[in-house]
Amino acid sequence: EDFTELLGHPLPESGWDEDAPIGLNDTIAQSAYKGKFARFINGCIRLASKFSLLIGKPRWANNAMFITALPFRGVSRLSGGVFDAAMRDALLAMVNGHFLTGLGSLVRSAITKNKRRKTV
Repeated sequence: EDFTELLGHPLPESGWDEDAPIGLNDTIAQSAYKGKFARFINGCIRLASKFSLLIGKPRWANNAMFITALPFRGVSRLSGGVFDAAMRDALLAMVNGHFLTGLGSLVRSAITKNKRRKTV
């Protein structure tokens, strides 16, 4: 009500469909609505943030919460090369409820990436 008053018109409806699969442009925080694995990941991030505050490292807490606002398309870039696009796609499959399929793809992608690195 306060925001509507400030804007001078009603707030627009949310364009995000909670029932749709999580995509590259959706944030890590949005994945918490999907399944047990995604809720677990989001819970770990929130726990890390709280722990960081407890030990007097507010910058670390801020970084942990920054991660939840990150869209999945940024996971590869933020990982410093640890996660490539195939691994990110496997993570998306896991978040969208295809845990075993995604895990298999993640392992295969990691093995392939490791073999490529050894041949270079």
